[in-house]
Amino acid sequence: MKSWEEGFAKYQPDVKFEDDMYGTASAMGALYTGKGDIAILGQEIYPFETVAFQQVKHYPPLGIEIATGSVDVRNFDFAIGVFANKTNPLSQMTLDQIDKVFAWHEGANPPLRNVGRLGLKAHGGQAHPPLWLVRVGCFLYFR
Repeated sequence: MKSWEEGFAKYQPDVKFEDDMYGTASAMGALYTGKGDIAILGQEIYPFETVAFQQVKHYPPLGIEIATGSVDVRNFDFAIGVFANKTNPLSQMTLDQIDKVFAWHEGANPPLRNVGRLGLKAHGGQAHPPLWLVRVGCFLYFR
């Protein structure tokens, strides 16, 4: 957000931004209640959100896609981003290994929950530390 704001300020230096982002669940409501001018969502706009927006504003919301999880099928999946903390004991993971950890798609084997079963080596003491999936809001982390 900050880099977008800084880029915009080059052309409109008098515009000030107030960032109060509480997540996707409140984004559309903030738009049609006047609490926000731009909403950043981690998903498609749900039909009930469109209806609510139109009832209040009397025009449909404008959605601009900046990332999607599927190439040729609309609304198929969320875009996935994988970030590693510099203290993460794993030196690398391939997309195939990440798929084996999350393994929620049809035809997948049960998800792997052990670093050694992925064919990876952890830095430090433990030879085969477990992988734990932790949900925080709409994000899923493994450690």
